[in-house]
Amino acid sequence: MPLLGAAPLGRLPWLLHAFTTREPANFNLNYSVAKTPATVTRNRKALLRALGRRWQLVTLKQRHTDIVRAVDRRPQGAGVLRERDGALKLYGDALVTNQPGLLLAVQVADCLPILLVDPKKRVVAAVHAGWRGTVKRIAEKTVGEMRARFGCRPGDLRAVVGPGIHRCCYEVGREVVERFEAQFPYWEKAVRRVKTSVPDVIWQQRLLSREPLAPGVRRPRPALTAPGEERLYLDLVEANRRQLVAAGVRARNIVASPLCTACRTDLFFSHRAERGRTGRMMGVIGITKRH
Repeated sequence: MPLLGAAPLGRLPWLLHAFTTREPANFNLNYSVAKTPATVTRNRKALLRALGRRWQLVTLKQRHTDIVRAVDRRPQGAGVLRERDGALKLYGDALVTNQPGLLLAVQVADCLPILLVDPKKRVVAAVHAGWRGTVKRIAEKTVGEMRARFGCRPGDLRAVVGPGIHRCCYEVGREVVERFEAQFPYWEKAVRRVKTSVPDVIWQQRLLSREPLAPGVRRPRPALTAPGEERLYLDLVEANRRQLVAAGVRARNIVASPLCTACRTDLFFSHRAERGRTGRMMGVIGITKRH
């Protein structure tokens, strides 16, 4: 099972983290997009076996919100669901814990899986960041929750941005760019503008005929096309990197995968590239021992 990781987190002996791929055999980990739920159950159990420890998997009912769920014990009670494989499921788009044995998971297929770690307090977080969550500052609010709930200092945090869609493939509408412009002073750093290659002037009518026109009919003037329009591409990685820095995370403590899910559908699921008919991967993180 090919699991991806980041060297800065791999050096922490008390920490486990991983990003799954679509291998082996379209390794979908989400029930809501599965043709056969039993396959997802089997895949999740295989993942936990590959990670080599007894884990309580904790997932999210993700809805592109800014809701951060702190899990300081095994969650139970109202609002906590149990999935077919025994995983606990909470509503929101980020999870934070300082408890060993809880494997926090976010599910993605173009959105960014962001993992945060405080190596001093031994607190971890998993964040699901699409463009809507990014506009709502989900990464920044997760840092805030780590600070408020567990006393983490942002300058101590390490952040890893896993594989997601990159600006080479993530074309968005002007309304999305306007949302970023309204929220972030650095919005232009997260937007790539591309001019379409339409000639400046294209005659849309054939040359005027010399044939006489009917009485009362005016000879039409040739029409021109509008100038080439601008195409806009969003850099989710850069937007979240700058958001983390603005929240107090040191730039040198942030690493991001260079892999684009839409470019590499041989390796990853991509909602955009596969037109919504695809599975989901996971970014997971957990504490193996308290001290």
